Amino acid sequence: MASLSKRRLKSGTGWRIDYRINGKFYSEYLPPGTSQTLARQVLTEFDQRLIQSRIKGIPFVSPLKEQADPVTVNDFRKWFFENKTLAIKKGRSVDDRTIYAYDHAFKKLISAVGESAKIAQLENRIVDIEKMLAGYSPTSQSIIIRHLRAAFNMGIKRGHIKQNVFNMIPITTERKDPGFWTIEEKDAVQEHLKGEALKGFLLARHAGLRKVEICRNVLWEDIFWESGYGLIREAKTGENQRFIIFPVLERELRPLAGKGYVCDMNYTSLDHSIKKAKKKAGITKPGAVKILRHSLAHELLAQGQDIRFVQLVLRHASIITTQVYTNFRTDEIRNIMFAVKT
Repeated sequence: MASLSKRRLKSGTGWRIDYRINGKFYSEYLPPGTSQTLARQVLTEFDQRLIQSRIKGIPFVSPLKEQADPVTVNDFRKWFFENKTLAIKKGRSVDDRTIYAYDHAFKKLISAVGESAKIAQLENRIVDIEKMLAGYSPTSQSIIIRHLRAAFNMGIKRGHIKQNVFNMIPITTERKDPGFWTIEEKDAVQEHLKGEALKGFLLARHAGLRKVEICRNVLWEDIFWESGYGLIREAKTGENQRFIIFPVLERELRPLAGKGYVCDMNYTSLDHSIKKAKKKAGITKPGAVKILRHSLAHELLAQGQDIRFVQLVLRHASIITTQVYTNFRTDEIRNIMFAVKT
């Protein structure tokens, strides 16, 4: 059942209405120049429809989505790829793998509804879209939906289209705990690394940086040892972000300090180097750079650190993402149960 909440914020020259369905937040933008009185009327209509959706158990339909939208799926696809640097990575260069993923998602949508289908009519084509998705594995379905959600959300934000039907299609796969390496396993791998790969390994292990943030994205001059933080230029969000330098990272990384990039290699090479070292160390667990980030979260939580501190260390925008790491194994649950005194 949907949980209902709403906010009204002034955005630029217009108004934005925020609402929540099934724990997920959505936004609708009113046309520029909309008066406050009209905005209040639309907000009231949102209230009524959200209540009806909850009481009667019917799908929620936004009042703004009922307006005629002449944009076709193919027109929107062309617009999106013309603005891909702004839409996907906020002005940063976009790699071929990312472009392929979005293009693949759009091709599957077109195969289901056709190039000339109007964006405003996609709600009536949900059955066709679901039939198309049914032919793929749950993981592939999730990838297609996630990319189409992101593309359509950007179209709404920029005022090119008025609705995102993919927010109403559930994602079939849940985020699962990917596992982690123990301290002893990480020590064993670290012994087989040197040079640039070792520096990248230390940033992933002790600071939780992503591989795209480690490789040619952190400069020695942007590490402020005395202040206890470093700077990532153009992190995942496209903005500069700070990361925490724990004493153990300073102790191991500072003696390797030089000029230029801390890790002057691409992330594919870094992943390959760590997997090669892992094989030499006899570690059979999967993963490389990404698993080190997960392992750091597990260690902090196991040491009793507050989840909001872990969120700060990993630089998650939402604590919901951080909660993925709060899963416990069965033996851990039993130990906690026997330790609890009531």
